[in-house]
Amino acid sequence: MPPPKFWKQQAVDKSVLTYTLTWINQSAVDGIETSFTDGIPDKTAYVANSLQCQAKGTSKTTSCSYNPALNRIEWAGQVGADAGHTLPSEAVNSITVIFKVEMNSSALEVYNQGFGRYGTTLIPNVPSDWIDTPQLDDPTVYVRKPEEAAIVKITNGVLANTGQLIVTVLVIAGLTIVGSAGYVYWTRRTLNAKAKK
Repeated sequence: MPPPKFWKQQAVDKSVLTYTLTWINQSAVDGIETSFTDGIPDKTAYVANSLQCQAKGTSKTTSCSYNPALNRIEWAGQVGADAGHTLPSEAVNSITVIFKVEMNSSALEVYNQGFGRYGTTLIPNVPSDWIDTPQLDDPTVYVRKPEEAAIVKITNGVLANTGQLIVTVLVIAGLTIVGSAGYVYWTRRTLNAKAKK
């Protein structure tokens, strides 16, 4: 029996990332017992009430929830047969779970990957696979663009928080010139920044 396919997609709207996970049972065996967990990424917070759980066709959801104690999404149920199908657009008995997280101001890169179990013995650690890349079993990755981060003012040797964007500005003869930009990697009481150009 081929293992289920565990796809993951992501979309971004300002500081909010939306994750879509899809389980597809590629075998002809109907109703395979399946479960998975997906931890909320570092430097993000789960968006309350954003969780959606959809069981198509013969698939069934037994439980689907956000676990605040473990800070993760948890799903369990049975996945119907979609023999020969591997893509969400093809499957008629897939499971889809959607949830949102909000990035904090210091989040520069956000990695996320879920892990599942399936079968009567619940074979462990089937990783999710980012559908937008050719690599197998890779996590989704979001890299924040510099213009999406807050610009930090440097005044009297005081620097803002680690992870924020700094911009070096020169003023010559009334003209403002942006010299370089980068992220703050660490701070001290006096101005001490390492910028990634």
